[in-house]
Amino acid sequence: MRELIRCAWRELGRRKRRAAATTAGFALAALILFSVGNLLCFSRQTMSDILYNVGTHIIVSVPATGSEMTSAASGPWPIDSLNEAFYSEPNVVTQLLPRALASELAGLPAVLCATPLMLYRVKDSEKGFLFSIAGFDPKDKIALDNNLCSEKDIIAGTFIRSGDRGVAVVTDAFSITTGITVGSSVKISGISFPVIGIIKPGINPGKADVFLCLDDAVSVINPRLRQPMGDRVNSFLVEVKHGRQMEEAVSQIRGRIPDCLVNTFFCSVSAIRVLGMNEGAVWILLAIVLVGVTLYAMSSQWSSIVERRRDIGILKAIGWSDSEVVWQLGLESVIQSLLGGSIGCGLGFFFLAIFPVPAWISNSFSWNGELAGIVFLVGIVVSLFCGVVAGAVPAFYSARQTPAESIRSK
Repeated sequence: MRELIRCAWRELGRRKRRAAATTAGFALAALILFSVGNLLCFSRQTMSDILYNVGTHIIVSVPATGSEMTSAASGPWPIDSLNEAFYSEPNVVTQLLPRALASELAGLPAVLCATPLMLYRVKDSEKGFLFSIAGFDPKDKIALDNNLCSEKDIIAGTFIRSGDRGVAVVTDAFSITTGITVGSSVKISGISFPVIGIIKPGINPGKADVFLCLDDAVSVINPRLRQPMGDRVNSFLVEVKHGRQMEEAVSQIRGRIPDCLVNTFFCSVSAIRVLGMNEGAVWILLAIVLVGVTLYAMSSQWSSIVERRRDIGILKAIGWSDSEVVWQLGLESVIQSLLGGSIGCGLGFFFLAIFPVPAWISNSFSWNGELAGIVFLVGIVVSLFCGVVAGAVPAFYSARQTPAESIRSK
């Protein structure tokens, strides 16, 4: 083997320009593979932070059945059942569920977190208009964000913080309609709540006009019911761990609460599809580059064999076996691919370390030497594979010819 390697290296030295051109082709392909591979990892990480969290927000509730609504006089149902109701969507009346279900939902494999939520439609006792209130736990920020409301939705004043009691936040639409602003009060069930903030929530699954902490919401709703609701709520805010797990999470939730209504936008499906299309386009581009380099190297090796047919015929005539010829020609291609792959990946590693282009694009980029090292090794392995393929076909073709055929060829 050592003698074959020495002979292969000597033959490459005899044809320096051809060997340099082939090696440069492998180096260019490896440089592209290394650069695009690292940029793809960066792009995947960045898009993951955005797209994988799109549409992962759910509100879970259980619609009230007809029999329950007809027997409303004997349970924790609104006294004014024509105007008031527990709801999850504008026209969906819901049952009450134990608060403890929140911890059970949070324990599901595909669920990141869950928190109890109270949604109730109220009729103003003085002016007679209808509005809705939402009671939530301010400390559960992950489940609240993009699901109901959050501090980033504030356009005036401040948001309700963990530990706050007896204060309210209203939407901008409710503020305009009622004239209630920061510093004013909103009165519910005879209790006045100072308005500390006005929000402009985005398109979220949960909607309401007035937002209170959960215990305050219970305290104003109970007087409006035939019986106190106890330690129950009518819905839960659920955050899914990952966009790809959305359907899995919904299935797990329905397995725990069979008759539940899952209110979400399911935009995670489109987001994941977009991410997959972007990745697919990059991999197709890389495949085209690698196939092109392999064909170029194969053509170069084929031309080299055509030039050396007589030499190969003489070697076979003096006793070289077909396997030795194959090894000799294959090693020439392997040496060029290894050398080119190492140079290309080395240049890519150097330039990415000195000029971190992703960091100029996004502040979230951080240099990952371990990941770059893995991509470096992958680039060399792929380059080696292409070299083996490029050298194998011409080598086997040459080995099949008899010494006489090789010597007679021009």
